[in-house]
Amino acid sequence: MKGFVIAGTGSGSGKTTLCLGILAYLSKLGYKVAPFKVGPDFIDPGHHTALTGRVSRNLDSWMLSRETNENIFAKGCIGAAKASVEVVNASLKAQNPSLKAQNPSLQTNNASFELNSVKFEANNASLEENNVRLKDNKAQTQNMVVAVVEGAMGLFDGYSGTSEAGSTAQMAKWLGLPVILIVDARSMARSAAAIVQGFENFDPEIDFAGVIFSKTGSERHYAYLKEAVEANCRMKCIGHLPENPDIAMPERHLGLVTSDEHKLSSNIIEQLVEMLVLNTSIREMVESLPEYKNPSISLPQTVHSQNICIAVARDKAFCFYYQENIEALQRGGAKIVEFSPITSPSLPTDIHGIYFGGGYPELFALELSNNKFLMNEIREKSLAGMPIYGECGGFMYLCSDITVLGNNNTADTHIDANDITAADTDKSKHIINNRYPMVGCFPFSVVMSKKMRALGYRQITLKEDTLIGKKGDVLRGHEFHYSSIEDLCQETVDESKQASKYKSKQTCESKQICESKRLYKPKEFRELKKIYETSGRDGQEISLDGYQIHNTLGSYLHVHFESMKGTAAAFVDACHSFALNQNF
Repeated sequence: MKGFVIAGTGSGSGKTTLCLGILAYLSKLGYKVAPFKVGPDFIDPGHHTALTGRVSRNLDSWMLSRETNENIFAKGCIGAAKASVEVVNASLKAQNPSLKAQNPSLQTNNASFELNSVKFEANNASLEENNVRLKDNKAQTQNMVVAVVEGAMGLFDGYSGTSEAGSTAQMAKWLGLPVILIVDARSMARSAAAIVQGFENFDPEIDFAGVIFSKTGSERHYAYLKEAVEANCRMKCIGHLPENPDIAMPERHLGLVTSDEHKLSSNIIEQLVEMLVLNTSIREMVESLPEYKNPSISLPQTVHSQNICIAVARDKAFCFYYQENIEALQRGGAKIVEFSPITSPSLPTDIHGIYFGGGYPELFALELSNNKFLMNEIREKSLAGMPIYGECGGFMYLCSDITVLGNNNTADTHIDANDITAADTDKSKHIINNRYPMVGCFPFSVVMSKKMRALGYRQITLKEDTLIGKKGDVLRGHEFHYSSIEDLCQETVDESKQASKYKSKQTCESKQICESKRLYKPKEFRELKKIYETSGRDGQEISLDGYQIHNTLGSYLHVHFESMKGTAAAFVDACHSFALNQNF
């Protein structure tokens, strides 16, 4: 097998565009591609998976140990090696009818081509010739695994300014993989050589496979860049990606739009592949890479089934999960069954716990709030003591309501409550009318903002026994959200005054919440506890709380279950205890 890391000089340099193009390109060539993503990202791996048909796994050198990362890497590579040989992407073939017509062997997947029988169109000769060469080489590549690791931020960016922990550079060294550096070349010529030289000298332990320039203006522009680098740097120039607005992918406040909502079109995929074929030597670079020793794997033994079933919320609103979290629950003896909080009329039958991951509940607040039967059922399960775990978007869904600022279906039009004055009556009405009732396990109102509220790695120490560990356990995760919560039932507030306060404030849009008396019955939430002691970088205090009531746990934190051995097992054990109690 072979492998490499794609790293940028910083965020926005074009890593994801390059990575998606390479994944499609190598898959078309016939390689079995094993995709990975460095850092706590859920969106890019979804697109990786959609392109390759293989689960993209997260690697993280701050949240997880070196051994755990090596095991995750091995799982991904071994999974790719066992996969069946992929056929050529149908959508790409369909959009190249002239080549198909002149080369019927494409349709039969015959790897042997009579090159002299192929007639190419003059205006696309270079691309089509490469397509033939790619297919000619498929017999040689179809049993070859290539690991492609997309980095995070800049190559050396991580947990702090003095440590490489959490950086793409550290991961590349741990895995022993060479790095392709991508540099945003807009408004730049000879200065690009200074940037490349700085990166190749910053850490002598990094092995660079070469540099690719993104957002170039022309072939002449790239020629300047290449000339400067070859005269001043050791790094090879692999090519460039011309600026092309046609391949821009839609984004929102947490990054790209998820693959669940926006599948990459065959047209975009074809353009990405064409850009690489015409402007880079990626294929030659991969062929020149040294063979990578097949990784071995060392995982805890799987627990025999405990006849436990955990329902996992998965749809357009909830799609942020670490694959390792799900697999850890399965190794703990749990069966996983998925459901949609948007469309499922009820919870799956015979379940013993529920897991709500992150996502975009604010974008689907109307649909979620309209599924009243399911929300009531979840709340009843919580009151009955069923283990329920919600993180970030899942936690928001388990709160009393979500206020969506602006148009519910677009994050770009969010209005910040801090920007509104008393005179802005129209805006105020608009905001109030976008408050949507949610499940109500927690007495919090979630308010969206156009301003980011929190971002960064977090370490938590459990102050009490919880669904995900014992008192004193230390777990690691990541926090990233654009909302904040308002406590709707402070214990210090007189209950009758609290009732009057919220009766007077709520509008018809939130009448359902008032009628359920969730907002002004603090006695319902007297079991609510804050159970996280949280620290961020260098031990600084962070205002991140974990809330537990009955057997329901929620917070803004995306916990990686593999950061603390036994986390998944604790959740499965809690579900097992609930099942036993239900049987008595």
